[in-house]
Formats: sequence, structure tokens, C-alpha cells
Amino acid sequence: MVRSGDRSRRTIARPIAVGSAPGCEIRLDDPLHQVSRLHARLVREGHKWILRDGDSKNGLRVDGARRSEIVLEPGLEIGIGGITLIAESPLSIALRGFLARLLGWGSDRAESVDHALRSVRMAAARRAALVLCGDGDLVSMAQSIHRHARGADRRFVLCDPRRPRRKATVRSAESYATGMEALSV
Repeated sequence: MVRSGDRSRRTIARPIAVGSAPGCEIRLDDPLHQVSRLHARLVREGHKWILRDGDSKNGLRVDGARRSEIVLEPGLEIGIGGITLIAESPLSIALRGFLARLLGWGSDRAESVDHALRSVRMAAARRAALVLCGDGDLVSMAQSIHRHARGADRRFVLCDPRRPRRKATVRSAESYATGMEALSV
């Protein structure tokens, strides 16, 4: 336990076992039986969490690519055997709640929320474009998603040649005619 003022947090002194064995601290129940008894170890090094393969048969995967070790970062899709886990942060947990508020809280909407969350994560990591479709002006929706995905301190810029160039206000996003113009600022 580390104490700093009135705050305390638990420190991890040894690797955490991840696998299907009953003795693992993180026990995974894989219906496809592709998780090894001791599949991986989770270790803390400085400010990073690292997941290391324990010589498992099926290995670890990040976004589908096999890895021997993974530095955990919010939004990573981690494959362990037949299971997919997603590394989250307080920001990504809040984003999930925001998307559920938009799309619906019911169990019948969970797949839609997961799909939307994956799309936003891919766009935030600059691996895919995020396309919003719908009636009306979607700028405020895009700005809200941006704020929840990237944080309120990150700049949101609109590039629309139909709108006049303007600085951000409480009611509207910063606007430029082209992306190149926005990047030059």
C-alpha cells in the first residue's frame, strides 16, 4: 500500500497470473477452451501495466496481431485464447456510459454500444474514420463524442466549406474551410 496525503493505492509486488487455472488471480472462462492454464502474467513496471505471454499455445493478440508482450493502453483489444478483452481507462468508461445514454441502456442495445465504442476508439487511434449519419446538424454530436473520447482539453475543429471561418464559442466549434487550413494554425 502506498499512501500520499489522504490518498492510498495498492501496489503490486509480484506478477498477477492470468489463465484458466483455479489458482490464477485473473481467471478466464473460455468456452472455446483456448485459454491456457497459465496463459499470461500481468506486471506493473513504473507507471505501465504489461501483459506477458506465459508460453501459451494460442498466445496474446493485439487487434488481431500476435504479441509476446503488450503494454496496456486504453482502447487496446487484447485477445487471450478465444476471449477478447478491452483495456479501459476512466475516460473510456465514461465514453461507454455516454454512448449507452445515446443508443440505449438495455441488454438488447449492448452490441450497438460495443460497436459504437469500437468505432470511436478506432477513430481516436487514427486507424479509421468515424462517420456520423442522421438528420439535422451532427456537429454538436461529433463535438460531444470528441470530448468524451479525447478529453475536454483537446481541440475540436470543424472543416466545412459551407460554414464561415470562426473561432470556437460556447455554441459552435472552431471552423475552417479545409483540413489543411485547420492544420496550419
